[in-house]
Amino acid sequence: MDLYKLYRHNNGDKIQPIPVQPAEYIEGSSSSFFGLHFQPDTYQVLEAKIKKAIKKKRFIQHIMTYNKYVELIRASEQLNIQLYKMDFTLEPDNYDEWEDLFLKNQQNDVNRILYLLSDFYQQGVGINKMIVRINGNYQIYIYNNGVLCSKRCIWVRRFY
Repeated sequence: MDLYKLYRHNNGDKIQPIPVQPAEYIEGSSSSFFGLHFQPDTYQVLEAKIKKAIKKKRFIQHIMTYNKYVELIRASEQLNIQLYKMDFTLEPDNYDEWEDLFLKNQQNDVNRILYLLSDFYQQGVGINKMIVRINGNYQIYIYNNGVLCSKRCIWVRRFY
């Protein structure tokens, strides 16, 4: 499984060199965004390489917020992804309605999903992780701390 921690350049159009080897990161469709490729046991080593740039605020860590998850769901058809699963910070009052969507294979009902997520948000429920499928086969894990996991890194490039 490939893991990526997402970052963006903080200086507008002035792109700073990334102080790691090209094989250790991927760039997004905009050169302002990049992801460090790591294994759990090498993450601290890679982060140490860019720590100075982070402290000087040249790079900012990407964090998934509720609104970013919602926009990803809204764009799911254009991105050719299907929501597979979401993990929440706590179980909402009407979680059974959420489970019914997936049991009935209705996870493509974007309006219903967004309605339920809005209700969950009003209850104070946050999102820990979203799992999506691309072409029904490849799973991408999108964590709220900006980490993406994939079995094939080529598919990760679509998300930023």
